[in-house]
Amino acid sequence: VLGYLNLGILSKESLKANGETILLELAPRDPRSLLQGDYMALNYRLHNELRGKKELRSHRGQIVIKKDDNGVATLNRIYNGKDLAENERLLRFNFSGRRPEVATHSFFFQEGKAKAFEAARYGIFKLDSDGNLMLVDLADENREPISPKAYNEEQPTTNAQ
Repeated sequence: VLGYLNLGILSKESLKANGETILLELAPRDPRSLLQGDYMALNYRLHNELRGKKELRSHRGQIVIKKDDNGVATLNRIYNGKDLAENERLLRFNFSGRRPEVATHSFFFQEGKAKAFEAARYGIFKLDSDGNLMLVDLADENREPISPKAYNEEQPTTNAQ
């Protein structure tokens, strides 16, 4: 059991270090449920696009996402086995009831840092070659990672890259 746990940890660390960075645009949520304690409830524009595709309900598989010049991924098509273009990537999805799942619905942060994450407009993910995602951070409207350490009461600040 311990060996299996260590393998899982190593796999996630490898994905974080070597995965391709992509951004998913966050979809609007009810502001009253956005920040709940020490985590942010997340919804993605991509989930809303998938929700509209009734043929995918009660299904799991892969979709093709397209990365723009800023690394923001959008739904391009349902994967049908055809070769991918240079800016296309595979992404796994699953419908849980009527709710599509491609990424986590929660982002946890340090207690007392909620205000900094109100500026979040994108999720920053690492993507592996099998189409699996791992959320690593949130980004502001300029696609810059949010830095709660540098946050002051007037306005959230971001890391410059």
